[in-house]
Amino acid sequence: MLNFLSTLIFSFQLGIIFYQVLIFSFHLRDHPSIADFRALANKSFTLFFGYLLVLNILLLLISFLQQSYFLHYIGLIAFVHALLGLVLVPLMKFFSNRDMGKAFSFCHMVSLYITLYLAISSMVGLYQILFHLNA
Repeated sequence: MLNFLSTLIFSFQLGIIFYQVLIFSFHLRDHPSIADFRALANKSFTLFFGYLLVLNILLLLISFLQQSYFLHYIGLIAFVHALLGLVLVPLMKFFSNRDMGKAFSFCHMVSLYITLYLAISSMVGLYQILFHLNA
C-alpha cells in the first residue's frame, strides 16, 4: 500500500511538472506580451511549488513509514528543494519589479534547477519502487 502511495505521489509530481511546462509553452505561443506572462507566472508558480511542497511532505511522511533509506533521502532532499522553490517565487517577483536583471536571472536558474531536480528525483523514485531495487 505504501509503495502504491509513493508511486502515485511521484507520478503526480511528474504530471504537475509536465503540465506546468505545457501551460507556459502554449501561453507564450498565444500571448507573447510580457505583461500577460507575468500575470500568469505570479499565480501559477506559487500554486506549482505549493502543490510540489505538499506532495513532498506526503512523500517524506510515507518514506518514514517504509524501511528504504533511499526514499528517505529522496523525500528529504525533494522537500527542501520544493520549500526553496516556494521561497524563490516572491523573490523573483520582487527582483522583476525592481528591474534587477542579474538577481532575477540567478533566481530563475535556481528555480529551473529545482524543477529539474524534482522531475529527475521523481523518475528515480518511480524506478526504485517499480523495480524493487534496494539501495
